[in-house]
Amino acid sequence: MTDIEQTIPSRLAARATETPFEAAHTVHRRGSLTYQEWLSRSAATARGLSDHGLGTGSRLLIPCQQVAPLDVPVLYMAIMSVGGVAILVADDLPEPTLTDLARHLHASMVGYGSLSGHTARSLGEGQPRRQLSAVVYPDDVAEIVVTSDPTGAPTTVQATHENLLAKHHPARVDRTRRTLLHGLPYGREGTQGLLISPLDGAPHRVVSVPAFSTDVLAAAIRDWRPTHITLTPSQARILIDGLPSISNSGVDVVRVVAGHIEPEEAASLQRLFEGCEVRVIYTRARAWPATLSMSYDVARPGAVGHVGDPPRARVVNDGVPVADGERGDIELSVAGQPARQTVDGEPIGPWVRMGDVGYVDRDGVLIVEERAETHPTDS
Repeated sequence: MTDIEQTIPSRLAARATETPFEAAHTVHRRGSLTYQEWLSRSAATARGLSDHGLGTGSRLLIPCQQVAPLDVPVLYMAIMSVGGVAILVADDLPEPTLTDLARHLHASMVGYGSLSGHTARSLGEGQPRRQLSAVVYPDDVAEIVVTSDPTGAPTTVQATHENLLAKHHPARVDRTRRTLLHGLPYGREGTQGLLISPLDGAPHRVVSVPAFSTDVLAAAIRDWRPTHITLTPSQARILIDGLPSISNSGVDVVRVVAGHIEPEEAASLQRLFEGCEVRVIYTRARAWPATLSMSYDVARPGAVGHVGDPPRARVVNDGVPVADGERGDIELSVAGQPARQTVDGEPIGPWVRMGDVGYVDRDGVLIVEERAETHPTDS
């Protein structure tokens, strides 16, 4: 594996060479983006951004609710292709708030300022669809994540290319193609990983629904036969309340991100999708790529994963590790991994406070007892 394969634009170029005409991103009943289309459209858009002065280190704020869903991955890739930094904003904020945020982050935004009068599509119109020759390195900042610190105060963290790609196989893996279905707005919990999931060495197709509802998700399941579904706890509850069992759905795994579900809810999901695995994912924006994951355990509903040896997680009081069974503040380890950075470029870690309270049980499993009301965006 070369360094160049550890950057997001070069990873897309590799996948587009391997399977150019397979769909990378699909929006239910809106259309699809093949790997080749993703590559060529982002290359053309990158040239448009370059013509307007954006290049190495430039920041582009992407208001995801105001951009066509299939244009989000194009803009995300385009700014990185010029050596710049993406900033995804999930909420449908009013224009003055967005422009103030862009100014605060020293970022450009499509349709405003130097990009006034342009849309994501118009930037690429008439441009060659060849990749720019901008040099991008794995340790370059690729994205600024707007999140919260462990106290709930708003903050930002920086993610490099190698950080964002840390959980994605670089080499092609001989495995049955996965289809991931989700209804999470880009820029919110769990969505950075979903946005670049098609770049994984294991074949992936990501299908999103433009507006989450039981009827829309049920139709998407029938149309796309997903193997994996990613839900927040609130979305899981909406499905449980609104859908009967879906026969022969083909769903193997339901992944629950950004929160906690109760034992009866996990059992309901397994009935809904005929014995699927319900998997809990535990991480935070500041901690990525540090992650714990395990199948939902009805006997231990707060369980999020084995601590491991050497430990991937620990429980502390006043920064001092406590014995198994003792309650305290939860921290995840980013030791040996490409950590995220503060706004000043300092690596976060090696231990990252999660803002949650819990303990490690006698089996070495981390149990989360109290979750922060406001917590960082998962990725």
